[in-house]
Amino acid sequence: MSYTFTPDEMNSLSDAQKDALIDTVISGLCADGALKSEEVARLDDEFIHLAWGRTKEAMEAAIRASYEKIRAFTEPKQAVEMIKHVAATLTDQTVREKAFAMLARVMYDGQQMSVNEQTVLTAFCVAFQIQLPRLKEIGEAVKSGR
Repeated sequence: MSYTFTPDEMNSLSDAQKDALIDTVISGLCADGALKSEEVARLDDEFIHLAWGRTKEAMEAAIRASYEKIRAFTEPKQAVEMIKHVAATLTDQTVREKAFAMLARVMYDGQQMSVNEQTVLTAFCVAFQIQLPRLKEIGEAVKSGR
């Protein structure tokens, strides 16, 4: 199975689902409290090829809004509520798994992930109800660049 979104899948997502996808990935970038240039470059690589159905300006605004929202969190409960909202918005399991894979690809740099990054991945894995065999499959796909 490919863990990248097809144009048809992207076109079938509502604006709220697309925003939830953005929140998923941006939360990974915010995990360590600072944006790393290589993570931003991977985000660009992931997002640029998707059929968002939005202008470049609208995408930049959505990404910026997501980043500012997440960076404004002052307590873990806010992050937990956002993750629950994302999971409630992305109800299709295939979409969830592809969103999780995208998050992992943006965060993965071939090195050990920080505790905060691992926490973000774990929180989404649990919220998205990704079972262990599928998690292993996604992990192998991410590590191999698929």
